[in-house]
Amino acid sequence: MAAISSKNLVFGIRLIMPLEGWPEGRIRIRLRNTGFASGYVKTPDGIREFAIEERDGRWWPSYERGANHRIDNEM
Repeated sequence: MAAISSKNLVFGIRLIMPLEGWPEGRIRIRLRNTGFASGYVKTPDGIREFAIEERDGRWWPSYERGANHRIDNEM
């Protein structure tokens, strides 16, 4: 099922624009010709995945689509 959004989400392969508004950490962009672009941010607490929105000539994080959290089990 597809969801309709008024956001301008990035689809397919294109030149990467400047990034704005991302959480602090190392960012990796994933582009595929058959899908929406994803941005992965490596933070001290884990990795977060975002859909990418094009706004004002820059790429912004839109919907958070997934996360891997690090948990310290030491007692």
